[in-house]
Amino acid sequence: FSWPNHGKRRQVCYRADKITGPYEKKVIMEDSYAGFPYVGQGCIIDDKNGNWYGLIFQDRGGVGRVPLLMPVRWTDGWPMLGDRNGHVPATGTIPLTPNDTGRRLVESDDFHGKEARKS
Repeated sequence: FSWPNHGKRRQVCYRADKITGPYEKKVIMEDSYAGFPYVGQGCIIDDKNGNWYGLIFQDRGGVGRVPLLMPVRWTDGWPMLGDRNGHVPATGTIPLTPNDTGRRLVESDDFHGKEARKS
């Protein structure tokens, strides 16, 4: 994550042949999304099938930091985020086996009774 003076927030990647360097730097994403300015820090992850994804957080003011999951394209050894034009795609498919536990990230507890509902 990089935010140059008077510039756009962007994702950058560094690489080297040795841990001691020298390092090369490349901007791997510089895009706004859903009416909010650009993206913040994140990471790249891979699945057991060899697919790669970027998990990036976007600051949305009072809502907080919203995670965005997008495809990674490998170009000349660089993990480029987003679609072929470098944009965060509005929709996508992630080939994961559904695992609905019935639990939700946000639920309500009305606190009736002597103790709160335990998850």
